[in-house]
Amino acid sequence: MLREWGMTVDRVSSPGAMQEQIEEAQKEQSGYAVAVVGITRHLLNSSQYCSLVRSLELERDCRTLLLTPTLETHDTPLSGLASGHLTKPVCRDSLYDELLLLVHGISNRQRQLPDHSHAISRELPTQSTRVPRVLAVDDNDANLKLVMTLLNDCGVVAEGATSGFEALSKARQHSFDLVFMDLQMPGMDGVETTERLRSLDGASHRTPIIALTAHALAEEQDRLIQQGFDGYLAKPISNSQLIDIIHDYTGYTCHPDPDDGHLPVPEVRDTRRSVRPSTRKKQPDCVSVAESVQLAAGKADLAEELFSMLIEQIHTDINQVPALWNKGDMDELLECVHKLHGATRYCGVPELRAAANQLETALKCAAPDMEYQKNQLLAAMERLQTWSEQTDWQQLFRQQNPRQATVD
Repeated sequence: MLREWGMTVDRVSSPGAMQEQIEEAQKEQSGYAVAVVGITRHLLNSSQYCSLVRSLELERDCRTLLLTPTLETHDTPLSGLASGHLTKPVCRDSLYDELLLLVHGISNRQRQLPDHSHAISRELPTQSTRVPRVLAVDDNDANLKLVMTLLNDCGVVAEGATSGFEALSKARQHSFDLVFMDLQMPGMDGVETTERLRSLDGASHRTPIIALTAHALAEEQDRLIQQGFDGYLAKPISNSQLIDIIHDYTGYTCHPDPDDGHLPVPEVRDTRRSVRPSTRKKQPDCVSVAESVQLAAGKADLAEELFSMLIEQIHTDINQVPALWNKGDMDELLECVHKLHGATRYCGVPELRAAANQLETALKCAAPDMEYQKNQLLAAMERLQTWSEQTDWQQLFRQQNPRQATVD
């Protein structure tokens, strides 16, 4: 089936051979899009396969698809490690849909209700015509600007907060029907802010809080639910995701203005699975203006502003990253890289996004290749900085504006 779909398929006979072949392919700038791992029932608790999947997903950033005789693996070490999971025998349509998601990040499924394995037990809201009040919390100005723009397009009453303290102040003034919460913020982070917001809940009202994160390992995703969140969204988020979440948690159906300048934005991922394509080579494209516009909900002017804010951020980070590394301040470095990674999720900068993602993963796992990943990030920042200085990128963004017309 894979070859019929035009894929190049290589086979290996052992976990060690798979890991070695994927590592060698990445060194040659031609990594694999996905690793398909078939496991028999008696190997579901295998430490060797658990180590293989963890290494591929976290250290090599290669998506894995498990094929097992049963889906009842929630109590095994493999639970939550792999990006995809199917039962044998494999159904053609299911395999195609799973690979489409793992390789390209595109969901081919119809809209589904939230996965309650990643949300608290709750009753679905009834259909509502009352416009909900929504709060978005993010210390990154570019991220908050995009989320607020998308919320305003959805027609809800939206308010923004740049810190946990500001979010608490607004929540004390009036209640919200839904909160989108960034996790990593200086001072009071998203987890502590959520804990304090929970103290404001009453017997008749519990505010749904959705975590926004550019980078969450499987273990962290489960922890979010235990820490009071109702669910999580992986950045970048799209207008269609917001529409779904608003409906699922408030019962309100958004009707975006068809004349607001939106271009169709394909669903990149759903609320339950944060899937990004595998690392195939060391240096992805430096800039994609078209992707920037797509990530900004089809708004070329907003995409240009977000890209400009990222360039300004790089001017600071390109000096701060090596300074923090030399000081050995890994906690502060992780916070810096996490914030940069979040900003790259809203701009078409594939190389910098991949480099920031790799370093953040390495820092979280204390991987042995942290210094190499740090150097890769600095090189990606330098290339983007050089590109921005040598390119009339403002004009490139304005050429993408569907509203802009020329007169002879």
